[in-house]
Amino acid sequence: MKQGRKLFLIFVFVMILGVFVGCSKSESANKNQIESPSGSDDPQIATRANFIYATDIKDTVDRLTLLDDSSIDIDQDGQVESVELYTAAEKDSKGQIGWDDGQPWLLRVLDDDKEYILFDDYVQLGDLNYWLYTTAENEVHVTTMQTSSAGFLITDYKFGSEKGRFERNIVFNPKSVNLMDYSSY
Repeated sequence: MKQGRKLFLIFVFVMILGVFVGCSKSESANKNQIESPSGSDDPQIATRANFIYATDIKDTVDRLTLLDDSSIDIDQDGQVESVELYTAAEKDSKGQIGWDDGQPWLLRVLDDDKEYILFDDYVQLGDLNYWLYTTAENEVHVTTMQTSSAGFLITDYKFGSEKGRFERNIVFNPKSVNLMDYSSY
């Protein structure tokens, strides 16, 4: 009987430990999410930015579907760079994309034998779009809008020629979104 009680107590201890570890992981995951500057009381959120540097081209896009690409001289070196948007959803024999409930997306900027990975993530029940533009100050921006049934995220990537990197800033990321509809034409 004592052996059974001992095993039961060990089992209960392991279960409680598992619950605490699981809860602490989900709490830390929530802390790592970047929140909307407009909806946050934390002044650090509004000024937080990530920097994206060029790396050697490592990953192949052979198994991805190219959805869109644009050309622009991002670093103002006289050579045109390419902005490319991919998804893992494949095209069928008629050229129609076989969308699933979600798929990985990739947005990258190619500069000779280097690449800047602006977005490389799974999007559930949604998509990713980008806008490429310059400002009056001759700054190049790639702005993305990621929509899903439970999210709406606008991110701006500004290229800094003097530092050779993109600066990533969250522009809009409201909490508790239930996307009802969007215009499509």
